[in-house]
Amino acid sequence: MPAGRPTLFNKETCRMAREYIVNCKDKLGGPVPIVNLPKAPGMANWLGVNIDTLYEWAKVHPEFSDVLDELNQKQQEKLIDHGLAGNYNANIAKLVLGKHGYHDKSETEHSGQIKTSNVEQTPEVLAALAKLEDVLKKTMIK
Repeated sequence: MPAGRPTLFNKETCRMAREYIVNCKDKLGGPVPIVNLPKAPGMANWLGVNIDTLYEWAKVHPEFSDVLDELNQKQQEKLIDHGLAGNYNANIAKLVLGKHGYHDKSETEHSGQIKTSNVEQTPEVLAALAKLEDVLKKTMIK
């Protein structure tokens, strides 16, 4: 027999967890907008368990893993839709979407040497640059 407390998971757990997701509704039209984004900590509170318990259940019960996937999908959908509409704080939406793999950085691959100039710096070119520098110094307003 396994040691520890008996699990609180039962046949009603998934139904109650889905009920939490459905009940996460924003109230944006009033004088103080209320955002109710579905979140794992909120689901844990709804079910009366620790958040770690949710992730343990997801490892053991595939049907509960599906419920957590639903929560994450709903969260992403609301963040994108309401973020684009300007209903959610853009910085917070961006931060949370980063946890779902969304990023705004671009990566550039570079190989080889960087050319700093296409002009060969011969004595003639250096002399011309020096003359240009003298002309610019004389014409600058002091």
